[in-house]
Amino acid sequence: MGYALEAQQKFPEALGEFRKATEKNPDDFQAHFALGRILVNQESYQDGIQHLLKCLDSHDEGNKPAYLYALGAAYARSGNLKNGVRYLRQAREAAEARNQPRMVESIDADLKELERKPPPQ
Repeated sequence: MGYALEAQQKFPEALGEFRKATEKNPDDFQAHFALGRILVNQESYQDGIQHLLKCLDSHDEGNKPAYLYALGAAYARSGNLKNGVRYLRQAREAAEARNQPRMVESIDADLKELERKPPPQ
């Protein structure tokens, strides 16, 4: 239900559905991932990052690059460039190991963009 509501851009309702899913099943990493993405897009970075961090406990190695990528992007958007770069590099390594060239290319572009940013003062 959360995905359907998200697709309709009914984000408050989607958040509610994903929250219910994570409360009912704390190991529902896909729900944590979706919840984290939406929260980060709404600039609720710390809450979103907490949900994305939970995804790293997943044994779903196929989605690990995406989890790491989202986490790195969330940290970068929140202003924490050190952790952003750290997780983006891990995501790149995981994507490369799983032969995901499009993701590697996208991560490389993001890393290049972050390197151009001046350090926070």
